[in-house]
Amino acid sequence: MSIGSALQAGVSGLRSLSSKLAAISNNIQNSSTTGYKRFDTQFSSLVTGSNTGSGAFSAGGVSTTTRSQITLGGTVIGTSVRTDLAISGSGFFAVSNARENGEFALTRAGSFRPDETGALRNAAGFYLQGFALNPDGTTVNPNPSLTTFDSLETVNIGAITGTANPSTEVRFVSNIPQNAAGPFQTGVQYIDLFGAAQDLSFNWVNTGPNSWDLEIYDGPVAGPPLGTLNNIDFSGAAPGATPGLPNYGGAATGGAAGAFNPAQGTFDVTLASGQVITVDIGDENAVGGITQFAGDYSPETFSDGAPLGALQAIEIGDDGVMVAVFDTGERRPVYQIPLGDVTNPNGLTVITGNAFQLSAESGDLRLGGALTAGLGAVNQSTLEASNVDISEELTALIETQRAYSSNATVVRTADEMLEEVTRLKR
Repeated sequence: MSIGSALQAGVSGLRSLSSKLAAISNNIQNSSTTGYKRFDTQFSSLVTGSNTGSGAFSAGGVSTTTRSQITLGGTVIGTSVRTDLAISGSGFFAVSNARENGEFALTRAGSFRPDETGALRNAAGFYLQGFALNPDGTTVNPNPSLTTFDSLETVNIGAITGTANPSTEVRFVSNIPQNAAGPFQTGVQYIDLFGAAQDLSFNWVNTGPNSWDLEIYDGPVAGPPLGTLNNIDFSGAAPGATPGLPNYGGAATGGAAGAFNPAQGTFDVTLASGQVITVDIGDENAVGGITQFAGDYSPETFSDGAPLGALQAIEIGDDGVMVAVFDTGERRPVYQIPLGDVTNPNGLTVITGNAFQLSAESGDLRLGGALTAGLGAVNQSTLEASNVDISEELTALIETQRAYSSNATVVRTADEMLEEVTRLKR
């Protein structure tokens, strides 16, 4: 009966509009939720039997499908927290609902903060996942899985500790005054095998006009040197030599010093601890190392290595590499924060906490570094806001209210018509 179908269609409309109202309500409630993706309710008509040609029309009603607009990005806003992260472009952060042995998911909600152990956890309780890195930037796991979550681990800044980096190279640059008798002494700081600061001493001894020996000591100038570089000549008398620039033609090392490379002005010294340090005094017959011109003694020294330092800051680049910065100036990569992606992001299953899980409709997981293979960039000290437009939601709320009232009128009218039919038998 057409009146009955009209009644059922009106009820169907009320039910569908209730679903839309619930979605709008949820969107408005989460308009300030970081990384929230709005729900969109779409309607489709239902047809019962054949409604073409002559005869009575039977209303089929309406059904709804509510989907999360996952691929619609929200506004990126700046914060003052270094562990707040947002993604510019496609991709999701890989997260777990437990610090260890949890269930994995994907999210755009990057409001990560250290928990009591230093593990980074967002406001919904999900822990950020990443690949641990060696000091040279390579992954600790040489072949991490990029199609599963299996190789990921929780990013824990509380577990980052400083390491002492022993010195391997010392460079000495100076002008040695022409016609000066010397000696001239300079200490160069280096870091020993245990992270302590020590000094190498350079002692320049005049051996004749424009000729010098360079003695290297581990500590003060006392006792036998580690090695001596003999007969460095600045006279320019050797073939092809320039006055004031070093000629190493007759120079030789001794003691604990290794073979001298005159072209580069380098030689190795071996300390009592077994630590080997390369000493660099500059290329032969070239400016940029040692020289002898009129003027003052002006030594400049450089050395690598770093003592044990305390963690000072965390920096995360656009490529997702987390770098630990220590108060000694040491910078060390510690984690690669990969981005996850799927073929159909809108097919992901929405779970509590603004997170998503893989489904048959989403396709397979793909992990990769930020800024690679179409993935977006990781932005530090930023958050992605909800993609809800309040004005749009309020407009939809008014439309839904009017449509609901209209469907209620249909139900009321159909009920009155049915009541008239029942009166016919009286």
